[in-house]
This record gives sequence, structure tokens and C-alpha cells, in this order.
Amino acid sequence: MGLKDQHLALQWTKKNIELFGGDPNDIVIGGQSAGAFSVSYQLLNSRNKGLISGTIQQSGTALSSGASKARPRDTAFALGKLLNISVGAGDTSSLIDALRKTPIDAFVAAAVQVPNSVYFGFIGQLIWSPIVENSGDEQAFVTTPMHQDFIDGNFNHVPSMIGFNSEESIYFLPPEERVIQLAALNDADPSLLVQDSMNVENKTQVGIKLKGLYTSEPFSDNLEAFVKFTSDVVFIRSSIRQAELSSRHAPVYLYQFSAGPNKSPQFPGIAHAAELGYLWDQFDGIEVDKTIRQQMLSLWWNFIKYKNPTPENVTTMQNIKWPSVDTNDIKYFDIDETSSVSSNPRNYESVKKVLLGRLRSPYFVF
Repeated sequence: MGLKDQHLALQWTKKNIELFGGDPNDIVIGGQSAGAFSVSYQLLNSRNKGLISGTIQQSGTALSSGASKARPRDTAFALGKLLNISVGAGDTSSLIDALRKTPIDAFVAAAVQVPNSVYFGFIGQLIWSPIVENSGDEQAFVTTPMHQDFIDGNFNHVPSMIGFNSEESIYFLPPEERVIQLAALNDADPSLLVQDSMNVENKTQVGIKLKGLYTSEPFSDNLEAFVKFTSDVVFIRSSIRQAELSSRHAPVYLYQFSAGPNKSPQFPGIAHAAELGYLWDQFDGIEVDKTIRQQMLSLWWNFIKYKNPTPENVTTMQNIKWPSVDTNDIKYFDIDETSSVSSNPRNYESVKKVLLGRLRSPYFVF
């Protein structure tokens, strides 16, 4: 993701933005998917204090298990094996020395071949993602548990707009037989429904309780429920959690994007990245509703300018006011042909009841 490079870019922007007609005291950063992971991490970094005045996260947060690496040493040694590096088990110093001497072409070629053995639903974990670094390293970027930082308020307190698409995981659907295979695997071992990085007591029991919120059948007999679970565990649940915790310290506006054509005839919902065609012109061949596009552009522009997508002094389409998140009543703006405001997105309160009493410190993800 280049988190440290992004921080340097923010410093450069703060220093030079006036030369381009910008305001050094009003810099809003935004991103989608891995870009949203990055925005969330930048929000958490204390070195960015004064560099950011607002954030937009579309389908991603540092609290997602997909946004960090739980066992980075395993990945490093897997890379070494692909490069035929022979070192003793656990000898990280020798491994690092050997990797540093590896030609870059060979290094990159091997890096993309590292096998993925961790799945969240049917989506594989990112092989190369941020890790929690040694706090004694002056150049370290992430040194403390991300979930704990949001709980404690250890982040930059600026207005945020956070959201997700109604069925993110459709974008990543493998062939149906593979979905059934992974669903059956999770049916046989419910502990797989709980990520290691969540650090919960009795993963099997928690997995059974989580699954019960989606279906009373095996996931392999109810693939729509498995799709919903996968969307939630990779993208949505953690986005709602960050919105909830951040709202204790700064205004947060939560949305669900439900507009546009369905990518999958088998499963209802709007896939990951589908909203991008409404915000940018580069997506040729995507038919978008021009009215919804105009509404979205207005909402995004208003947030960038006013830090509120529906400010009092601006008339918005459909005349709907988008309320900020209240920790006692998590409201969200559902963007669709007929937009609306609703509460308790994705049955979040029930999911939270299952998880919160069983999480153990340190709290990394949700």
C-alpha cells in the first residue's frame, strides 16, 4: 500500500498546495478498497496531525482482517522457500539478509507466487499487507493495535465519510463449485468463520453464533447467506465499527450504495467498486443513472467542501438530510433510486453482541 510514501506525499501536499490554489488547512483524502484501507491507516497515524481535515473511505478500513497481516513471518519464510533460500526455522535475520541480496526481478516474481492459505468466506487474504511494527523503530508506521486505537480515540479527529456497497463480495465470486466447496469447509469447521487476528475466545462457538445470524441451514445449502457473510466479514462489519467508534470524537457519515445494475444474476446486491462509475468518467461501458450520479457527486463534493454531505445551506436532491452517526443509533444513508435513511446496518447490533464479549486484548480488527 505504500503507507509511508503516502505520509510523505501528505507532507509535500501540505507544504506546496498553496502553489496550486489549494488550502493547506483543508486537505481531504479519500480512497476505495485498498485505498480506503490506506486512508484509515493514515487517520490512525499521529504524524498526520494537522495534515488531514477530512477523510472518505469507500469499502475499506484498517479494522478489516484483510487490511493487515496476522502472521507475517509465515509469509516471509514462504517467500524465502520460493527463492530457494535455506535458513534455519525462525532465523529471520539470515532470511532478511538473503532477501536483501536477491535480485529485484527474482524477488518480485516470487512474491506474486506466494500461496494464499487464509480465506475470509470465499475471499482470500491479501498476501502483502500492513503489519504492526516494532515501536522501537523510528520509521515504523503501525505500532499499536488498530481496533484498540479507535476504541481509545487515538486517531486524528476529523470528519469522515465511510461506506460500503450492498453486496461487496459479488465482485470476487469464484466459480460456483468453488463457492460451494469453501462454504462446506466453513460448515464443517465453524472456527474458520472467525479470523485469527480477531483474538476471540472459543472460535468454534463464536463461529456458530455468527453463522446463526445469517441462516439456520448449512452455508453450502444457502449460498446467498454465505455471500452476505463474506461481504460483511471482509468489508462491511469493520466499516460500521470504525464509523461507530470514530463518531465519539468527530462527525461521521455512513452510507450504503445500493444503486445500479446487479453484477450477479444469482445473488442480489451491488458489488465492490460498482460506485466508482458514478463518481468518475473513466469506466467505459458502464451504464449509470445520471440522476443518481448527480446526487452522488453533490454528496461527495459537499462533504469535501463543508465536511457534511447535506449541509443546511445547500439544497440536496430528494431533500433528504444525511444524519451523522450516533453511537446509540447508527444511522446510514442508503443511496439508491429512492434514497433513504435507515438504522442498524447489516444487523450490526446483533453481530456486535456476539463479538464484543468474546474479544480478547490486544484488539486489532473487528
